[in-house]
Amino acid sequence: MNSLRAIFVAFFIATVAVVGLGQDSATAAGHLRIAGVGGNSGNQAANAVNLDIPGTVTSRISAATYNAMSPADLRAAYDVLIFTWNSPTSLDADWATRIKPYIDLGGGVIFEDDGNIGDLAPAVIGSTWNTGGAGITLTGGPVPGLTDGIVDSFANNHLALTGWTSDFTPFITNTSFDRTDVVGLYGGSDVGCMLVQGPDMDFHGLRGASGYQGNQYNLLLNEIQFVTSGCTTNEPPECDLASPSVASIWPPNHKMVSVDVLGVTDPDDDPISITIDGITQDEPVNDKGDGNFAPDGSGVGTGTASVRAERTGTNGKNGSNGRVYEISFTADDGNGGTCTGAVNVGVPHDKKKGNDPVDDGQAYDSTVS
Repeated sequence: MNSLRAIFVAFFIATVAVVGLGQDSATAAGHLRIAGVGGNSGNQAANAVNLDIPGTVTSRISAATYNAMSPADLRAAYDVLIFTWNSPTSLDADWATRIKPYIDLGGGVIFEDDGNIGDLAPAVIGSTWNTGGAGITLTGGPVPGLTDGIVDSFANNHLALTGWTSDFTPFITNTSFDRTDVVGLYGGSDVGCMLVQGPDMDFHGLRGASGYQGNQYNLLLNEIQFVTSGCTTNEPPECDLASPSVASIWPPNHKMVSVDVLGVTDPDDDPISITIDGITQDEPVNDKGDGNFAPDGSGVGTGTASVRAERTGTNGKNGSNGRVYEISFTADDGNGGTCTGAVNVGVPHDKKKGNDPVDDGQAYDSTVS
């Protein structure tokens, strides 16, 4: 995917502040509005809310204003709500009546944990280990990838949760919950995006000469693309228009011919890799009049198939109507998106007009000798 297209989340429900990243029809794609709810204080190195995206307009709304807005009103105004660690306790962040309805309408949510992610129950079960607060800094790309360890001046670790309820099932992209993984919670284009993180056990902290700078929490919009409906997810490749690089083989000289799969596209313009999954044919591998060569196909597990330039050469009432190979494949965008498909390659019985190969059923494995 061009972008990781998830939103990073960590939460402590009793003490949170809200920042909204919004966009309306009058705002160009990628230009966001930020509205912060409540104060942003603390003794951290970075406790302001910033978004380094051109065209962004920053403002704040009070907890009372936020509380007075319905989830639908909030979704109409903001693409993303950021709940930070130190909002007033009067802020209404009830999961069932406030947060989940907003997500279901396509909103994105960031929860910043201050030490007890279990307070997000019943949606999330688990905990972090540090109660220190943290500021949030949002930076535009390009930024380092989300891998554990130190990348340039940033250190990155990831939080593991002990479980989740069915409320989060539609949003889960990574169900392994391994400490080395990003825990991605998202929906499609019509539902919201979430990811759970905390300030220390799971953080993006600036690394100074002597190590990490306290509890500073730099939340990276890591290659995230915000669009008019909030955040989007990786789109898989599209295999519907796949075609073979060689559709018809002539002459039938028994040589192996390389065939690539063409025409697979990706909505995100991700580079696509093709893996050949299988090669079959509608004639026996060794049949009358096709010579004595086997196997007739190779390349399974690689990016290119090879098929033999031959067909059963018999004539007459029960003679050959040509050979059809079917090459099945998987296309992978490298970001978890895949599609599968198949392309056909024909070897006609002869070159007479109208003698195109006829597929009599893919009953034979071309790769078997």
